[in-house]
Amino acid sequence: MTKPVVLNGGTKWAFQINGLITCAYSTSSWGSSSYNTAIVIKNANDFEMYSDNGLGAIQGNGYVYRITSGEEHDEGWMRLVRIVSSTNVSVHDLILVDSPMYFLVVYQCSNVEVYYITIRGGNTGMTDGIDISGYNYFVHDVEVTNKDECVCVKSPSTNAEISNIYCSSSGGVSIGSLQSGANVTNIKISDVYNYNTNSLMFIKTKSGGSGFVKNCEFTNFYGYDCAFGIDVDQYWNSKSGSGGVQLENLVFSGFYGSIAAAYSGNKPTRGGVKIIGAYDAPPVDITFEDIVMYKNEGRTGQYIDVYQNAYGEGYELKPDSASASSYTTSVTATAAPSGWTQPALPDWNVGSTGYGLTVSIPVYTPAVMW
Repeated sequence: MTKPVVLNGGTKWAFQINGLITCAYSTSSWGSSSYNTAIVIKNANDFEMYSDNGLGAIQGNGYVYRITSGEEHDEGWMRLVRIVSSTNVSVHDLILVDSPMYFLVVYQCSNVEVYYITIRGGNTGMTDGIDISGYNYFVHDVEVTNKDECVCVKSPSTNAEISNIYCSSSGGVSIGSLQSGANVTNIKISDVYNYNTNSLMFIKTKSGGSGFVKNCEFTNFYGYDCAFGIDVDQYWNSKSGSGGVQLENLVFSGFYGSIAAAYSGNKPTRGGVKIIGAYDAPPVDITFEDIVMYKNEGRTGQYIDVYQNAYGEGYELKPDSASASSYTTSVTATAAPSGWTQPALPDWNVGSTGYGLTVSIPVYTPAVMW
């Protein structure tokens, strides 16, 4: 491909890929009229994008952009696939490789299923695996290697399930970032497997925002050598100002694994729980239970949990009745919690440094998980 393809409209149709699509290097031909994206599907109904022979793949050749520019990423670079304002959508059994920027964006679609997707990206930011928003969607059985979110819930999102996700050398699963008019509700995320990720579950909102994230459940997360377990930050872009986006009725249950403990100066900075709530819009009705995490064997440093202005039940959270007074609590672990053992190195990871930035990423090796 040397220029974008935009497919607009259509009912009861499919885009079947049974071979390799290779995108040519260009910093100009993937223009803004196509969302800077190679393949755009919009306003479709009853639509399927898939492969039925295990060979359907798109190679973005992001490494050429990095070699040529000397930069790791740039907003103007190409994305691979974007699906916009469509209903009754299925995307499955595809391999997406080395996108210069984001891989698969599903934007404000309804009744969507995304599954059996393998994503292989360079070890750099701005390489989100799947960014998704809309109503009534199901993302499952997805394998992502990159250095940003593997699956990211965007606003607006309502009634969604995400499960059986494998994140290697990535940012992990996240909600956000969110700011003005956030609307994320009734999201269930479960059975997420992490190797060397920034966090197991990350919720990030920007100061000065509005709206809410509420009625969500996060269960059965597993990690090996990750920076954080649970990371909730209402001051993600700034450590001051108005909090804005309200976090309410969030349940975190069954987080197990190991943390890559570290120091900033002489202070520990990483732990199984970091929840930074805003002074003027603190998280309420938060539940923490069955969090069994500790620092990875062989790692120097200490493990520390941090709680700030968050209210609910479990561990060091203040009860909701205390929400009128702000607080900060930190707990430095001196021993592993009861029931914790060093997790085994997962056999599906690609190594602590992921894929390189200046060499071609293979499409068909190693074999996909599905």
